[in-house]
Amino acid sequence: MAGSFYLLKAKLEEVFESHPSNPYPRYHTTPDDHNPALPPLYEEWIQYERNLPQHFESLPEGNKSKFIFMANHAHGVGWGNVLQEMFLNAYLAYSTNRTFVFDNYTWDRRDSDYSEFKGKTIPSRVPISTMIAGPMIGDPFETEMNASPAVSSEYFRSVCPEPRIIELKDYRPNWKDGLEIMDRWVNEINSIDDPCIEFSRDSPPLFDLWLFFQNRILSLWPSLRSSPIITQFSFSPLIKSALVSNRHLFFPSSHYSFPWDWVDDIPGLMTVHIRRGDFLEFCRELEQVNSDFQGFNAFPEMLDKFNSSEPTERKWEEYRKHCLPSVDEMVHKINEGTPLKKIFVMSNAPKMWLQQLKETLQSSTGTDEKWEEIYTSRDLILTREQKYVSQAVDMYIAEKSQTFVGNGFSSLSSNIMMLRMAKSIDPINSRLW
Repeated sequence: MAGSFYLLKAKLEEVFESHPSNPYPRYHTTPDDHNPALPPLYEEWIQYERNLPQHFESLPEGNKSKFIFMANHAHGVGWGNVLQEMFLNAYLAYSTNRTFVFDNYTWDRRDSDYSEFKGKTIPSRVPISTMIAGPMIGDPFETEMNASPAVSSEYFRSVCPEPRIIELKDYRPNWKDGLEIMDRWVNEINSIDDPCIEFSRDSPPLFDLWLFFQNRILSLWPSLRSSPIITQFSFSPLIKSALVSNRHLFFPSSHYSFPWDWVDDIPGLMTVHIRRGDFLEFCRELEQVNSDFQGFNAFPEMLDKFNSSEPTERKWEEYRKHCLPSVDEMVHKINEGTPLKKIFVMSNAPKMWLQQLKETLQSSTGTDEKWEEIYTSRDLILTREQKYVSQAVDMYIAEKSQTFVGNGFSSLSSNIMMLRMAKSIDPINSRLW
């Protein structure tokens, strides 16, 4: 398998590098720095962001460009939390005709290249361009002639050395729903003449965490969905290349096509999102605060609902079966859906636990027709650069799967559901535990 992987990667690089419009860094199949034991620092992706055309445009006196930088963006949290906030921050910038300022995916703000997570060394900061593409990360707006492409925080610092700093220390959101919150922020921003706005990094977020955990965010969905922030959203070439190089897991050997948007979906594949790890404690915390599903897991069209008003004696059991379902409960959910051929399990669970799940799934169909293949996130062959952004790889596969089963309390599942809704995928193929 390893030999065919590297042959495929060589072909991938050949096709990609020969593309006349390719602005992205070259992919590496082998360790690419002086200390391969450490995670990559994505230097070439940083350089790619620096070389965005808008970073070389002159800003003569009287230029009308206006910028907005949410330096208080989420950090030290999972990719799902960061991305869902980034969608709304970028949409606010678009709605106020300001240039959105993007920043790194930041785990640790301290001046160190590396951090630790559960005893493992990880990059402290990762360029967003490694994971996504589109207007949020500086790609041009396809249809909006007057909309300015996003710029990096580094560029913002160079052209806005003394921005207007907005402090939100006393901010306590008490507005009704997502649309009202967005409209009020639009009015607030439009009342400011300063060309350079920066929200203090120690301020609370503009869009409170609990907004995403409530269906009141759904009032914002129609306008957000039709905006280029969603319609032009895409995953990065680095993420797409991971599916290409692992396509032997998901497609027949005869299925070859280029370039990057080479397939609209993955027929016959069910992707399931199983959270363990921190969810062992997190689910209890959700019960204690009487949390609902994430808002974008609670579209009215969704078939799977959650009731947080169960009597006290049944409350934890109701949370557990949706947040931490047992192997038997998951197997039942999977088998009641449309019969498919393959399963991809995106999960942070231990290998032994995942192996048990595989064996139980194969022995539980009750028919002679077994699953052709069952793969997990751990079965993907990833380069060093892809390994540390693998959560986005999982998201990309889940978005393109014929059927997806997610965790209603997960922000990662919520982003996947939102993107599938934006593609008008039948809700019968987007389910929740």
